[in-house]
Amino acid sequence: AAGQEYEAKSFSELATSTTARNLIFVFFTTEFAKLSASSKASKQGAKPIQTVGIIGGGVMGTAIASWAAIKGFKVIVKAANPERTGLMHETVKTDVIRIDAKHAENISSASEYEDLADVDLLIEACSENIGIKIDLLSKILPLLKPDAIVATNTSSLSVNELVEKLNSTHDFFGVHFFHPVDRMPLVEVIPAGNAQRESQAKILSFLSVLEKTPLIVKDSTCFVVNRLLCTYINEAARLAEADVPLNWIDDSPVDFGMPIGPWTVVDEVGMDVALLVADSLEEKIGERFTKPEVLKGVKALGISGKRSGKGIYQRDESGKVLGLQPELLEVLKLKVSTEKVSPEEAERLNERMFYPMIDEAARCLSEKVVRRPREIDMATVLGMGFPPFRGGLLKYADSIGIPKIIEKLEEIYREPGPARDVSDYLKQMAATGRSFYSSGKDAGDA
Repeated sequence: AAGQEYEAKSFSELATSTTARNLIFVFFTTEFAKLSASSKASKQGAKPIQTVGIIGGGVMGTAIASWAAIKGFKVIVKAANPERTGLMHETVKTDVIRIDAKHAENISSASEYEDLADVDLLIEACSENIGIKIDLLSKILPLLKPDAIVATNTSSLSVNELVEKLNSTHDFFGVHFFHPVDRMPLVEVIPAGNAQRESQAKILSFLSVLEKTPLIVKDSTCFVVNRLLCTYINEAARLAEADVPLNWIDDSPVDFGMPIGPWTVVDEVGMDVALLVADSLEEKIGERFTKPEVLKGVKALGISGKRSGKGIYQRDESGKVLGLQPELLEVLKLKVSTEKVSPEEAERLNERMFYPMIDEAARCLSEKVVRRPREIDMATVLGMGFPPFRGGLLKYADSIGIPKIIEKLEEIYREPGPARDVSDYLKQMAATGRSFYSSGKDAGDA
């Protein structure tokens, strides 16, 4: 009896703990997003997408094609370079067979653009270059049936600008799949101004079948996840410039609960992609996104990321990390420590990296890039690995307290770097005694 009593007491303490409440919150937020997507599709009564055309034989194009085929869609693939279409077809087929051979028959290839004329959905997944996308899509769009939906897989480009330049009459969307496609559950969905509700319902239904969690995002520079991720990486780079050991910068967020640190993120994503996003944010948003010089220095050394064969970390043939690239220390004079980062220093470094993200997330709410704090939290947990037991970035912010975050941000923004000020949104919250989830209200207006 005493054992049962102790067990019941322990369970009740665990079930009502902050960690349990945060995990339950993340679960229901994610499930709500999935159910909402399915509900919109059924309300519209839209004819479901059955055939998908995918243009682009790179990592993302082949991964999206493989996953769609595995989930039962008829997929027609075509590489941007016609000579590579056969290779793309074989790569996708091999990927599908490795997981479930019976779906291999869902894959076919297009030798000509005309072979894509009857697809229900066309996903263009070529280089993150608006000129290349326009050139390619301008050849394909006139061949598609009038009710075909068109999507561009993009992490930073304006969807409305693309539609305007194409003068397209098709319902158009941006979709931002995350790498690796088979494991990352989030997809940012960016409807162009011309997109009809029925088409949006079809896209959401398609993503539901892919077992993805869609997040509707306003067409804006780099959307949500990459905007916050770039803030995080920029802060990590500024710490490196301030002679903080690289291993401390990478280890501190892992101690906090992140799956990997910021330098490992750059290694996985690739320096080219990271700088492309950073350039876009700096150009469109301005000074607070000024790139730290160290990122340019890393790129100048030919360090492009893990997939290129020369990443920030040296690896053996099995992929095991052997250590940092020596040039980072020898040429750029960056530091590494033989000692483990102390808990106190890790806390300071994490504040430095995460608090500016909270400030940028507040700006996203102010600009209505998304409308609710829970959408930011879902994006950070599913899109960048923010620890679920903390509930997401803004749940975490509420646990710290907005006044304390502002105080720390003012200290951070006094450090060497671009001129920055705390967002009006956060200041207004502090002035009115509000938090992101005040009184249980999940609203985006401060």
